[in-house]
Amino acid sequence: MGSNYLDYIKEGHRITKPYGHLFICEPKKKAEKRLQKLIEEVESVGFKVVNTNVSLQFIYIQGIKL
Repeated sequence: MGSNYLDYIKEGHRITKPYGHLFICEPKKKAEKRLQKLIEEVESVGFKVVNTNVSLQFIYIQGIKL
C-alpha cells in the first residue's frame, strides 16, 4: 500500500458488497510497528477485522464489511 493507504481501504469499502471480504497482506517489516493502528483504521472505515495472522515475512488482515 502507498502512503495514502486509508484511501484504498475506503474505496475497498465502497465497492464491497455487504458481508464481502477484505484481505490485506503487508510486509512484516513495514507494518509490524503500526499493526494495531492499521486494524483500528480498517474498522473505522466499516470493516470488522475477523482474523490477523503474522508469519515470518508478512502480516495478513482479513475483514468483513458490515
